[in-house]
Amino acid sequence: MGSLSAASFALVVILSGYFASLSLTPPNVNPAAHQAWGQDSIRLLIQPGPIMVVRLLVLGIALHHAAVALMLHTKGAGRAPDDGVNHRLFKWTGFTSFSLFLMLCVGTPLRLSAFGALGSRFTFGLAQPNELNTSGIYHYIQHPSYTGFLLIMIPYLLLFVRWDGSVVYWLPRRVRRSLDGWGFVGYVAGFAVIALGAALRVSEEETMLKESFGHKWETWNRNTKRFIPGVF
Repeated sequence: MGSLSAASFALVVILSGYFASLSLTPPNVNPAAHQAWGQDSIRLLIQPGPIMVVRLLVLGIALHHAAVALMLHTKGAGRAPDDGVNHRLFKWTGFTSFSLFLMLCVGTPLRLSAFGALGSRFTFGLAQPNELNTSGIYHYIQHPSYTGFLLIMIPYLLLFVRWDGSVVYWLPRRVRRSLDGWGFVGYVAGFAVIALGAALRVSEEETMLKESFGHKWETWNRNTKRFIPGVF
C-alpha cells in the first residue's frame, strides 16, 4: 500500500508539472510587429527563448520533486531530520492533496478553457482584436486565463519551491541555513511581483479592448467580474 501511495503521489506531481508547463505554452505564435499592440510591457519576456527556459524549469522542478518523493519512500527516513527536509511535502497529506487538486482540477482546466475559447486569437503578445468574445467562459469572467494561471502557480510555488522541500538538495547546508527564516519574505516579495505584473497586464489589455470596442466592452466590463465569477 505504501508503494502504491508513493507511486501515485509521484505520478500526480509529474502531471502537475506537465500541465503547469503546458499552461505556459503559447497556444499561438505572437503577433507580427505590424499587428502587435503598442503597450505591451512583457513583450521581451514572452519571446520563444525565455518561454522555453521557464517551461523547462517548471517541469524540471516537478520532476525532481517526484524523484525525491520516490527516493524518500525507498530509503525510509532519507536525510537526517537536521538536514531540514520536510517529509510531509513528499507524500499525500491534506496540504499536498489540496495544492495538487487546485493545480490539476481547477487552475489547468480554467487556463486551457480560456485558450480554447479564443482559439487562434489567443496569443501571449497583445494584438489588435477583431472580435470581443463575451460567450462561454467569458460570459462569467473577463480574465479566466489569469485566474487559471494563479491557481496553478501559487500552489506550485508553495508546494515545490521552498527551503524545506527539494531546494534542500540543490544548496549547500551553509547556504540553506543562511536562508532560514527568509521563506515568508521571499514568498511575499514573489507574490507581490506576480500581482503587480498581472495588474499591469490586465490594465494594458483592458485599455486595448476599450479602445477597440468602446461601449460594447464597457457594458461587458460593467456586468462581468474580472477574476472570480460573481465576486471579484
